[in-house]
Amino acid sequence: MNKKTQLKVCNFTLVAIIVLMILSVVAIIAFPKNLHTLAVCAHVILGFVFAAMLYWHISLNLGAGSWKEKIPKLKSHVTRRMFGIAIVAFASALIAFACYLAHFEHPAPGHIHGAICIVFLLFCIGHTLKRKAFFKKK
Repeated sequence: MNKKTQLKVCNFTLVAIIVLMILSVVAIIAFPKNLHTLAVCAHVILGFVFAAMLYWHISLNLGAGSWKEKIPKLKSHVTRRMFGIAIVAFASALIAFACYLAHFEHPAPGHIHGAICIVFLLFCIGHTLKRKAFFKKK
């Protein structure tokens, strides 16, 4: 597979995972306590898959080298901010999951993580819309 095809596969997979993650959030909120754990586990697994796909997406776009020098030099300030928000979102996810394991309830850090991820999702939508021509190409 060439790089362009890999990027298309990666992008569409990221969109599918985001939709599944939103559905898992709805399940976490809607399910009773005895099914709540299954929804949280699904959300965590999807989060790890999302992180791996995001790593692949960034590697395809920026190359395999060190990103420390490449991220600040990006033309798009939105993309630079997305990178920072993603790091905060993943850190808050780890904190929220640790708190969940301690109490098996949806903790306050989970709500904070959700708010951060909504901001990240809005940036993702903007990032995708800006590049919609890429998706239309054959």
